[in-house]
Amino acid sequence: MQSQLTVPYKPTLLVTAGLLHRQPIADLFSLSAVKAAQYNLVTSLHEVFAPQGIHIAMALVGGSVSTQAKNVNPTNIANAMWMLYSQDEAQWAKEHEILE
Repeated sequence: MQSQLTVPYKPTLLVTAGLLHRQPIADLFSLSAVKAAQYNLVTSLHEVFAPQGIHIAMALVGGSVSTQAKNVNPTNIANAMWMLYSQDEAQWAKEHEILE
């Protein structure tokens, strides 16, 4: 007889993004447009799927990621993603900003 473990069912899609959707850079027009589309897609998916019990959210990273950065370092970004994943459904946020 094989034992079965109960695994919590928590469907989640988390995306990291920057701030180009709000602060486009002219020299990076195509990247800025793609990031605006990414933001709109994640926002739309959140609106459609959150009522179905699927958490879709993004961490918006404002600054150059570096191990020396005070806020936008890999550890803080990972912690923010874990925080988003760990939220109770009643507290679900669609985005979380990490700014330098």
